[in-house]
Amino acid sequence: MLKTTNEIGVSAMANRLVPFVRKTPLQFVNAADLGLDGSAIALKLEFLQHTGNIKVRAAEAFCQRLEGDTSTVVSACPSDDAIALAYAARRRGLKARLYVATTTPYPDVARMRSEAPDLIFGLRDDVLRRRAARAWSRRHCAVYYDPIRSKMAFTALGTIGVEIEGQLRDAEEDVD
Repeated sequence: MLKTTNEIGVSAMANRLVPFVRKTPLQFVNAADLGLDGSAIALKLEFLQHTGNIKVRAAEAFCQRLEGDTSTVVSACPSDDAIALAYAARRRGLKARLYVATTTPYPDVARMRSEAPDLIFGLRDDVLRRRAARAWSRRHCAVYYDPIRSKMAFTALGTIGVEIEGQLRDAEEDVD
């Protein structure tokens, strides 16, 4: 079967991310245990990633392509994305400046601060926070990260499908 350009891009990115993200396990559960029809359901345990969520895939891909181009990444993204960006940036020796909503839960703030101490508080409005982060990045020759509008981030998140496909194939071989 021929692969589309998107599938090739996702597969290539999956290969580039192997050293940086964990191959998280699949857990098979009986659908009836969840009140659903059908037989088994495969649950992908992405909470076992370094940052506790799937977002590390996109952040690692973003920081990977920046090496040598900048020393600072800036973002006004939601908590999970910000934690992942701070982690990926620190691993690669980059500074991360994160514009954080005043409503961000304390455990998330503590996790961000442990990875990237440069947190900017004060704006509750997402649009104003993104605008302030973009303006700072332009003034300081930093690179702005927007996982919500980034095709690269969506491609990186798609790498989970490549991983699941391989794990399901391995599980079928174990059954045979």
